[in-house]
Amino acid sequence: PFVSLVNFGGTYLLMYLLSRDDYTYPCHPKNKKFHLNWWLYSTLMGAASGLTGSLLVWAMSRTVDWKEFGKEIGNGAFQSWLLFMITQYGSKEGDTDDGKYNPTRNADGVAYTPARQPFAGYPPHTTSPYKLPYVKDKSLYVVQGNQGMFSHTRFNPTATLYAYDIAHDFGDEVLAARAGTVVDFYDWIDDDINPNSSQKNSAFTQSETDMSAGWRGTNKPAWNFIIIRHDSQNAEHDKGPNGTAVTTYAIYGHGKQGSIRAAFLAHSDSKAPGDILGTTVQQGQPIMQGGDTGNSIMNHLHMQVMGGPATAPAGSITRLDQLTDYTLPFVFREQKGALQSLTWYKSDNERVN
Repeated sequence: PFVSLVNFGGTYLLMYLLSRDDYTYPCHPKNKKFHLNWWLYSTLMGAASGLTGSLLVWAMSRTVDWKEFGKEIGNGAFQSWLLFMITQYGSKEGDTDDGKYNPTRNADGVAYTPARQPFAGYPPHTTSPYKLPYVKDKSLYVVQGNQGMFSHTRFNPTATLYAYDIAHDFGDEVLAARAGTVVDFYDWIDDDINPNSSQKNSAFTQSETDMSAGWRGTNKPAWNFIIIRHDSQNAEHDKGPNGTAVTTYAIYGHGKQGSIRAAFLAHSDSKAPGDILGTTVQQGQPIMQGGDTGNSIMNHLHMQVMGGPATAPAGSITRLDQLTDYTLPFVFREQKGALQSLTWYKSDNERVN
């Protein structure tokens, strides 16, 4: 018990010393420090715990037992190795310094130039312009929150750190979390695939038939998504690094094939596919259905907020490459602070027709 007690404290000391920059799932190809931390540092910490615990017991009992000495050092090393992943998840999952964390290194470990500045932190939920993106009184499960082990870390080559993965089932309605204007969308990718080049080309060709030739230039998305610009600025919630004001854009992704076009066609102000861009949406309006398109392992909604231009450039639409290369911390009205991984949340978002 003494060895375990000391080991527990030592393991949490190790977690304190590990940077949140290095948090991601085990054996991620770019997480070069993982095995060093797991196999070397944690076992050394455990061995030291076994040594310290044994000496402590000897001092208290005034008994020296060399036979047990090596056994307890090995036991401590094994305990620490075994508990490393559990403790890392418990201490690093969702660790964003309360919304201030902004990684200073990219996915390859190279420092950003100019240096990234921290965020001001999560704003108060009581004044949030966002409501959960599903119908009022329904509860859904957050599979992965901000700084989530699987993909919401600095190791993702695309910006996702301040994103939420919400377990919308296949075909579940996705409601607009906040009012705004549709500046980009795509829903021609077949369901349940992460498309290869041929499948992306096929979807792109169909989109040009339904919209107009050249409507996306050469941009061929690999998932179904919709981007909504928030036209009514909120000084308390629309903030970039160091609290600077920014125009925000919400991205809703992994949707069901054809569901964005269907949602706008079914709306009281019916819109043909070619008329969806530039459409104003209300909070609570259906904008998509849940799906599993793109780089995804289950049906869910991926939602994140990014900064961008105050208006779309003349003659074009706003795409991801025109938005900030980082996500922004944001909160929903229903919950204080960020949504946590593996937690259920009940919506207060009134559906509108």
